Amino acid sequence: MANGKLGEYEVVRKIGQGAMGEVFEARMPLIDEVVAIKVLNVSEFPADEREELRKRFVREASLLWKINHPHVIGIYHVGAANGVPYFVMEYLPTTLKNKMGFGEETRRARVRMEEREVVRIAKSLLSALECLHDAGGVHRDVKPENILFTKHDEPKLADFGIAKWSDRNLKTQTGFAMGSTDYMAPEQCDAGKADCRADIYAVGIVIYEILTGLHPFRTRFQNPSALRPDIHKGWDDLVRKATEPSPQDRFQSALEMARALEKLHRTVTNRLGMDFVWIPPGEFLMGSPEDEPGRWDDEKQHRVRLTKGFYMQTTPVTRGQWRTFATETHCLDDFESYWKCKGMAEPEFEQEEDHPVCCVSWNEVRAFIDWLNRKEGVESYDLPTEAQWEYACRAGTQTVWFFGSDEKDLERYSWFEKNSVDRTRPVGKLGSNPWGLHDMHGNVLAWCLDHCEWDSGNYRPITDTYREGLEDSVCREGSRRVVRGGSWADSPRDCRAALRAGGHPGGRDADLGFRLVLLPGRLAR
Repeated sequence: MANGKLGEYEVVRKIGQGAMGEVFEARMPLIDEVVAIKVLNVSEFPADEREELRKRFVREASLLWKINHPHVIGIYHVGAANGVPYFVMEYLPTTLKNKMGFGEETRRARVRMEEREVVRIAKSLLSALECLHDAGGVHRDVKPENILFTKHDEPKLADFGIAKWSDRNLKTQTGFAMGSTDYMAPEQCDAGKADCRADIYAVGIVIYEILTGLHPFRTRFQNPSALRPDIHKGWDDLVRKATEPSPQDRFQSALEMARALEKLHRTVTNRLGMDFVWIPPGEFLMGSPEDEPGRWDDEKQHRVRLTKGFYMQTTPVTRGQWRTFATETHCLDDFESYWKCKGMAEPEFEQEEDHPVCCVSWNEVRAFIDWLNRKEGVESYDLPTEAQWEYACRAGTQTVWFFGSDEKDLERYSWFEKNSVDRTRPVGKLGSNPWGLHDMHGNVLAWCLDHCEWDSGNYRPITDTYREGLEDSVCREGSRRVVRGGSWADSPRDCRAALRAGGHPGGRDADLGFRLVLLPGRLAR
């Protein structure tokens, strides 16, 4: 490197030092683009080892070039200056270590990531490792310092300097362990013995750290959920399996771990014991065809696209969950005495704590949501939009009910006038739809986020959203609120996926409750 230049690149500063190379920030003058350059430096190694290290360096560059994976750092150019090889990569100054605020000595982080962000990073990392392992490599140094982020916050795996490759022409260094102690699998300490499961072990450590802010084995191991009661207990099993001392007891591949993570990602449980299931983004035909039996004129079919996925509560909110809110906010007396103060009897049925809460107004539901967001420290809970509700209910189907168009099967999935015995029933006891949602066609109707006006002649809601080509549609205008689903008091016709209803935001009914959605990307912390 002469006069601050390396070939056509202007070197700005040194930004990193590895086992056998240095990394520099540099600039490409022609297009004024900043890049990172890794240069071989083996001056500290014995002369008889340098040629082997040079081969390893070139092999690293070659395989990075071939991998070309969206979550592996990109390589732009490979060259040599004065006989010293180098390669040019993306310049990504932000690391996971930076984002988490890890202390150098304590390995304690100032930040603990939200679950969905942990899932996003871990899935990206496992996808990169799957590609690497398929190419015959083992990274051997997965850690927060080697996970970088683009300006669009996409994670990328970097620093393959001590990676092990299945290449008979390369000798394996023996006699010492290679890797970072805090992330090394037990077998990695036996030089040359590590395979892809050593990387799985390191990913497990990283997940634990970004969930809890702590290293799992610096002190006595505790389950992640013991340190963070707000997270899904499934993280405990996932991390334990990834970090088992014996490789045979771990996930056997990055793909296997990614599938376990995907299964965990599909469900979330909060502090109130509410279960939510992941609803992927997509497009569907909302409304009903003109020849559907029992159809109303306000069910005009139109295509709607939901651009963002969300979590939906698997059941309606229960009386027990509502009671926690009512007790903590001191509105329990009002909740219990509503029907009596209106000169009416309470609903003519007994309710247990696992029944869906009913007789709650849209306005009271908004108060519940505000309370829950404060309790959980987020801004993520809300009512579903009308489009989200029908999309989730249909779960990819286009029939009268999600299970088909034969009403004789309704009893298997819903509480309605025929099987409810004129009362609400415990939630989640009948069959779910393909996406894991219960009680969508019965038990209690559900408030939605959408506003509407009211056609008093036909008793139908009026919104501006039943037209073609909308994305993430929601109606914000109107004095009433949209209601969807079916109830314990309804006929099969009134439990259809396309049925619409409405109510005054201050109104309460014994067949009307609600369920929530949990929206990614709207977190307070």
